[in-house]
Amino acid sequence: LLTCMEKNSTSNPHLQKALDAWVEQLNKAIACALGSEERLNEIKSFCASFVPLDVSEDDRAYYVETLAGDDEHFRSLQRELTQCARGFKVESLEEDQKTRAVFTLLPIQKVEVDAVREVAFISADGQLWTAEG
Repeated sequence: LLTCMEKNSTSNPHLQKALDAWVEQLNKAIACALGSEERLNEIKSFCASFVPLDVSEDDRAYYVETLAGDDEHFRSLQRELTQCARGFKVESLEEDQKTRAVFTLLPIQKVEVDAVREVAFISADGQLWTAEG
């Protein structure tokens, strides 16, 4: 019998490693005081590997500022990446998982609006993964 995690986790070990690393980086940032330099540095470290390589430095810096300044958005991203990494409440996982993977995530808690989210990741070589633009 397949569990939810076995059924809806990535089969690509490089993507799984990236997901696990991103979750670990975000968890380190959460452990730091909100607004602290330490938290900002953890977010910068996360963005260095998460943000697509073709994103400009200005856009990358803006994303870092957004995550550092909007705790609700930051924690939402952390929850979504944790779902992807663990296969928890993942309705489906589509694409080839060699150059692109799209996770369809179910809400963790019961909400009035059944907001299903899609989170996509890309790789040019199947080894180095980033978020999709």
